[in-house]
Amino acid sequence: MTSETKFLLSTSDVLEGPQKTYIKCAKTGDVQWCKTRTLTLHEVIDELHAGSELAYSIHRPTRGWYIRIKSHGHVPLAIDLIPDPLVDTTRPDADSALMFTLPGTGKGKERESVGSSLADQDEYSFPPTPPIRSPPPKKRKSDGKPSSLLSEPSSPTNAAHTDPLRSPDPPPSTGIKLQPRLQPPQPTTTLLFSPTPPPKITSSPAFSRAFASGLLRVVTNTIFSPPQRSFSLFARSSGGITLSTTPVLESGPRLALEKVLEYEDTTPVFSVSQMTGVVTVLNSGYGDSGLLVACAMAYLDFLSEREGYIAAANGG
Repeated sequence: MTSETKFLLSTSDVLEGPQKTYIKCAKTGDVQWCKTRTLTLHEVIDELHAGSELAYSIHRPTRGWYIRIKSHGHVPLAIDLIPDPLVDTTRPDADSALMFTLPGTGKGKERESVGSSLADQDEYSFPPTPPIRSPPPKKRKSDGKPSSLLSEPSSPTNAAHTDPLRSPDPPPSTGIKLQPRLQPPQPTTTLLFSPTPPPKITSSPAFSRAFASGLLRVVTNTIFSPPQRSFSLFARSSGGITLSTTPVLESGPRLALEKVLEYEDTTPVFSVSQMTGVVTVLNSGYGDSGLLVACAMAYLDFLSEREGYIAAANGG
């Protein structure tokens, strides 16, 4: 069963001073993280504090383009949000698709299967060692040439065969070649941010007056159209069988997307200085929930300043 964890997002009024973003637990109402912004000479840094401790930070340059998320926990980690190279360029929001990778994450069953296969490989990588046995004693023949036996030095190979504690050497060609053991690749998970497409709004019924019809259409689209800053985070895998309850999309050949996180922008239409939203972590099996929320905050800032990011990426 997929677990869900909801967080409520709200910002302070910009007219009251430096804006802060509060991320609260939906069940208890306690503040989990507080995001503040600081400016340095070369970077704009957003810091997410859990109480008095710095948990995560989001870095972007004052000039140029990059988005980097750093985790300041027991295991420091740095993640870069980059454009998705596999995105369908015909989509109208293709330039808004960003991706990142997390090391050592994935479903538990996949980790168990990988571990069992590695254990089997360690057990059956090499042929069994031949038993230790000494060669049968040889009878010396007393021929008339003892000087020839004394003149030939004993080679290391012959000495090895006469040692009763060593096993005999293998035949020269057994047909089995031992390959050097390679280190298994580090497992990673690719996660993809994608903005939520606005639903198609049915055209309003025709009126006798064109002006009234156009005005009604503008008002309807303004009030009932969803916010443009809603988005989802997907875990992308190549092929595989997914559960029927998991939303699956196609992004290229045999690439299944499993929804991991969802952000719904609940900011009122006419609100200018404040923002509200709901962050839902749908699957906790892909990395730390706090790290996913920090990445979501970085992507939310990207959508808010999308035009500036695109201009910086194009050298503008």
